[in-house]
Amino acid sequence: MSRSILVASVLAAAIALGSSAFAQPPAKGWKSSITDPTTPTPATVKITKSSSAQVKVASGNVTFVLKLGGVVDKITELPVTTTGNTVEFVFLVNGATHTKGFPFDLTAGKTNNSLTKFSVSLADSGTWGSVLSAGEPIEMRQVRVIEFSTGDIFGVDGFTTK
Repeated sequence: MSRSILVASVLAAAIALGSSAFAQPPAKGWKSSITDPTTPTPATVKITKSSSAQVKVASGNVTFVLKLGGVVDKITELPVTTTGNTVEFVFLVNGATHTKGFPFDLTAGKTNNSLTKFSVSLADSGTWGSVLSAGEPIEMRQVRVIEFSTGDIFGVDGFTTK
């Protein structure tokens, strides 16, 4: 084998291996528990049961999901029924931070889970900063659950120690 063919073969193999070695692993979704903020807030409600935020990926869109349970009034400890609350998902796309908020209601201290699934197209440049192609990574940064009546955060993604 001639030296130029050998060099070309080694170079082609290095490029092929190099490009596959740095490809991001596919991530099909993200999920986190929702807990109290670490700093007390003036919110009038609190979460007392297992709750979660989730992101699911499908062909051409991303679905943001919120499941809350056991949301009670801080004083009476009774389950709350409120409208116009907001969940905000904060994420990084192509090095820029973006926030997407969705309205939701609480009935008897819970979300109606069929109404707290929010689908967003990859073509929605208002959400992502530009139209996204399949395979682009999105870095989750934070989830905030905001009470309508006060505008205060009463839930965040995280975990609680035992």
